[in-house]
Amino acid sequence: QREWASLAMLAPWQHHFAGKALGCRMEFIKQFSVRFHPPGKGSSAEKVAAFKNYLHRTVEKDKETIEMSPWGAEAVGHALKALATAPKSVSFEVERVSKEESANVHFKSLGVAPWEEYLESRLMNTRLLAVTNESQVLKLARDVTNALQNAPDNAKAVRAFALWDDEAAIDVLVAGLAAVPSLYPFKKLSCVANVIHPVDDPRGRLFVYAT
Repeated sequence: QREWASLAMLAPWQHHFAGKALGCRMEFIKQFSVRFHPPGKGSSAEKVAAFKNYLHRTVEKDKETIEMSPWGAEAVGHALKALATAPKSVSFEVERVSKEESANVHFKSLGVAPWEEYLESRLMNTRLLAVTNESQVLKLARDVTNALQNAPDNAKAVRAFALWDDEAAIDVLVAGLAAVPSLYPFKKLSCVANVIHPVDDPRGRLFVYAT
């Protein structure tokens, strides 16, 4: 079980004491960056809450680049949900990475902005894609690619969503977005995640807006 956070802003002697205080494994990455290791399968509610709260505090301060490499559908879900519920909107990119014979995804934040600013600036006339636990990663990637390539210049964006409590669908959603650069050459998506609670349905929707 990987611990959930690695700080980069601290000096080497500070890593030792901060690690004891936070109960997490520290790992030096680069100045002004912080890497989170989202809790995975079987993690306690307390560990999930600690991960989310620390990520939210990092977003609020807006002084470090956030990086995450979650392993497993549960960890991917915790990562995306933490971004979607942050106190500010977080623009991020996600890409596929391989390690030995397995592959996972890597999140990297690009910037933050007040939610009001994001909502006012986003494009509205975009294609909407629903993702379920039966959706296929490559088909979703192709759908996103086609939507972006065929959209007019003033609407080159796409929205995709999965049900908040559908871990398998969220995993497909993230993997599909991460696969787009392989189909849409030289184009890394800039994404923002948020959550919507429909009035007529108790199930929340986890949305990702991608340009």
